Amino acid sequence: MSYELIIGYGNELRGDDAAGLHVARALKAAGCHAIETHQLLPELAEQIAAATVVIFVDCDVTLKPGEVAVTPVGPAQSALHEPCSPRMLLTLAAELYGAKPDAFIIGIGPESLDLGAPLSVHSAVSRAGLLARRLASRPATNMEIVDPNVRAILDAIEQQGGPAIETLPLAEARKAAAEGLKSYQGDPEPVASVENVRNLRIYTPDTPAPRPTLVYFHGGGWVLCNLDTHDVVCRALCRASGAVVISVDYRLAPEHKFPAAVDDCYAAACWVANNAAALGIDPNRIALGGDSAGGNLATVISLKARDEKGPDIAAQVLVYPVANLASFDTPSYREFAEGYHLTRSEMEWFRDSYLAGPEDSLNPYASPLLAPDLSGLPPALVITAECDVLRDEGEQYARRLEQAGVKVTATRYPGMIHPFFSWLGALPQAREAIAQVARFLRAAASA
Repeated sequence: MSYELIIGYGNELRGDDAAGLHVARALKAAGCHAIETHQLLPELAEQIAAATVVIFVDCDVTLKPGEVAVTPVGPAQSALHEPCSPRMLLTLAAELYGAKPDAFIIGIGPESLDLGAPLSVHSAVSRAGLLARRLASRPATNMEIVDPNVRAILDAIEQQGGPAIETLPLAEARKAAAEGLKSYQGDPEPVASVENVRNLRIYTPDTPAPRPTLVYFHGGGWVLCNLDTHDVVCRALCRASGAVVISVDYRLAPEHKFPAAVDDCYAAACWVANNAAALGIDPNRIALGGDSAGGNLATVISLKARDEKGPDIAAQVLVYPVANLASFDTPSYREFAEGYHLTRSEMEWFRDSYLAGPEDSLNPYASPLLAPDLSGLPPALVITAECDVLRDEGEQYARRLEQAGVKVTATRYPGMIHPFFSWLGALPQAREAIAQVARFLRAAASA
């Protein structure tokens, strides 16, 4: 009987070479035909001969840490002239058993996999496992690709029980959202000063003026959240980037329908630019950013500033942005509609609460993906989460920006869900994303 075989190998005594073993161990636990071994042995040729597909997973010193590469591989001309290797084993399988299975090598960039290893390396191991499973015609279930720390959070939330947030009275929904974020945000970091001005909260770092600035619009589906729910995120961004972070308290739906939030956020961006000197900021280094609905508002305000010849925006940071309220017909909406924190039902509630009617969903200031022209917008960092209903529209928007000539950095965080960016106290990937935003802002400020 033929089957698919995954072979993970390497010297476990050397951390650098343990990557293949970790992949094989995980896939074996998931029920795959996987072998974890410290070295390739001729005895494996018989098992290879019985397989229809063979995947070898190992460290590849020619790759950078965190990189993954897939290479088809075939038999060597003669097993006698080559040390024990995938090609040698395939040659033995062909010569001894007349078998020539499809074979691939998945290489993982070298780095120790202990607790001190960069997250990119652990993500690479996870991606290698998914690639191996797919090459072996054993697609992973959606929940299997969720990061273990995220699964633990989802399990804890499920055990707490309670109705779906969109079924609660509005005041209770807002309270539940705030409490849910607080559970995993961690402690607020100190910054040089925090001041409330108008409908803004201004976080100032201990750096000399004039400083670069990030005007930040919080997420929450235009219905939930406020300055306090995103205080930890804004403090972290301020400390990591060295920029002033100005968080905007815009009007929420359903009390205030579209375009109230857009109007408030645009007015805030204009006020910041007009008062740059008094705020100690550089008017030429103002970036806009936000998560989820806030990511939508950040790019919409960038569009509006372009269209109305408003303030010059140096960069935009879009963290799993809502890009299209006119259609939820994407693979990520189908794959992650339920059970991954942000649900399709919740997004429908947000949309219906925010918009006055279906026709508003076609307005580019509500659905920026539908904007006919995205040229002339500032450079963008687009962050998406692999297991998020908003993943595909965010990545499609990044492609549209790039096609329009906008400089784009797009990153999908493997195994993450909505709203991982805010869970700084529970997920190292949230810290990694904050650091990525900080690097992007510093590069934009120095351009």
